[in-house]
Amino acid sequence: MEEVDKLYSYIVKRDTGFAPNPFFGFCTLACCKPSIRRVIGGSFDPFRSIWVVGIAPKSRENRLIYAMRVTEVLTFERYYRDKRFELKRPQFRSGVVRKCGDNIYKPLKNGSYFQLRSTHSHKDGSEDAAKKLTDVGKGRYVLISSHFWYFGRDAIILPTDLKYIASVGRGHRSKFERPLLKVFGEFISRQNKGVRAPPTNWPDDDISWATAVSQR
Repeated sequence: MEEVDKLYSYIVKRDTGFAPNPFFGFCTLACCKPSIRRVIGGSFDPFRSIWVVGIAPKSRENRLIYAMRVTEVLTFERYYRDKRFELKRPQFRSGVVRKCGDNIYKPLKNGSYFQLRSTHSHKDGSEDAAKKLTDVGKGRYVLISSHFWYFGRDAIILPTDLKYIASVGRGHRSKFERPLLKVFGEFISRQNKGVRAPPTNWPDDDISWATAVSQR
């Protein structure tokens, strides 16, 4: 059974493969949800089982889109330079799976970052200062998981005794009693790990996501 010491749940408003990005062997949360990233990253203990859970909106019955146990935390500089995550740098001349890359902040010599053309840049490819501030300035860290479940378009229904984790407002929820965490650990243990389907908001005629499922 999966151990769960702490769990953070939130609503994934748009599931595009960008945040989270479940491709190339790792599920990463580098953009959006700055509070979750800052809190987990600022006190990360690899010996504790810290989980992030993404829930679909009410229009999709608050189904479970993904769950990941955070196995590593990196600064944006280390994330960008780490060869394991080079394929997560956005590339617009490739398939959709490369366009939604979340490794979008290139470190500069002056200590700042350049925002690559990406889901978070303006339509003309120029930097979006507001999103850059949210991602880097407020979020500070990138959450990484090599131990994750991603259901995407085939998001699964939560059992009745886990519906409480989907009761989230605009931010996130992280105060859960120990019995509920145990129930979640038992529930997720019964599911098959890895990427089970494409993201919810994914082109029907694009299969590039499937080629990126087992690569690391």
